[in-house]
Amino acid sequence: MSTPTVRKFAGVVLAVSLVAACSDSTAASGPGGTTAQGLKTVHVDLFNGPYMSNIGAGAQAAATELGAEFTQTGPTALNPGQAIGTFQNAVASGAQVALVMAYPGDLWRAPIDAAVRQGVTVATNDDSSDDSQAAFHIGPPKVAMGAALADEFAKKIPQGATGTIIPGLCVPGLAVLQAPINGFRTRMGQLRPGVTVAEAAVTNGD
Repeated sequence: MSTPTVRKFAGVVLAVSLVAACSDSTAASGPGGTTAQGLKTVHVDLFNGPYMSNIGAGAQAAATELGAEFTQTGPTALNPGQAIGTFQNAVASGAQVALVMAYPGDLWRAPIDAAVRQGVTVATNDDSSDDSQAAFHIGPPKVAMGAALADEFAKKIPQGATGTIIPGLCVPGLAVLQAPINGFRTRMGQLRPGVTVAEAAVTNGD
């Protein structure tokens, strides 16, 4: 997704979370619509990087528009255990709305459920915790994203061409990142059967 799209996506996620929280809070609804004045919201990153920064920018914009307090936090490098600890500390400090990337989903289930029992509205983005009590999950259709990318590549690759495309993957085994590659490989096989899409090479975040 482009940077503006990432920001809009995050803003929608947080805005809907805030509206959900307002339904169970004392937040007022004024002439301009729902307000979340004073609600403490937090976005917990899995790691520090441009993608997370842009999600945070969108979430910050939504929180500001609705009058909520906003904090973005999380570990510098990919560390689910540390991210969960950060999430739990935010809840203990009074966060009322939380947006989290729940990777891996089974590890996040208990912390999310514990927060929900305390009255916190929790939403997940990109990575979900399917069996948890999170209010909802929003994420782009990853396989379709990969297929759309293959459509663009095919415009630059002549019919009958042969060769190999090597995709990159910054977190090996992460399903949400593997899904676009799968969609890309399937679609490329339909459009340019002479082109092989290799197994992903492991890269760094940049």
